[in-house]
Amino acid sequence: MKTLNDFFEKAPLWQIFVLFWFLTGALITAPMLYGLQKIGATNPELDFSGMNCIKLGAGVGLLLGLISMFMVSMMRKSIIFWEYSKEVEALIDGAVTRKELVSIFENEFQDLRKKCQGGPQIPELNRLYTIMKTKIKYVPQ
Repeated sequence: MKTLNDFFEKAPLWQIFVLFWFLTGALITAPMLYGLQKIGATNPELDFSGMNCIKLGAGVGLLLGLISMFMVSMMRKSIIFWEYSKEVEALIDGAVTRKELVSIFENEFQDLRKKCQGGPQIPELNRLYTIMKTKIKYVPQ
């Protein structure tokens, strides 16, 4: 399991695409379509010969490979956001002057905003902004 997690975290996206294209197209979809044709479960007018099953499997694999690659890419970006969010929060907690808080807002917080993808990350941005806004009222200049 650790090897699989390392693969999803570090492998180039094209390798993830190829893996999922092969898994979903060649190992799942094409044999399933061929098996359905052999047992007569599909429409007899459709010609699901072996080569057509491979072509359909490759097409489905292409689509699912792209979707999987996109999901892994979004997962990686989300991990980067949450790790950087912890760093920014530590900086905010450690700030003792308004000048430091303004610097954090202008630099690190803006970088964090650029990494935001929506969903549960927006409330985290709002939470950090509220902490900064509240803290700036109580720290000396």
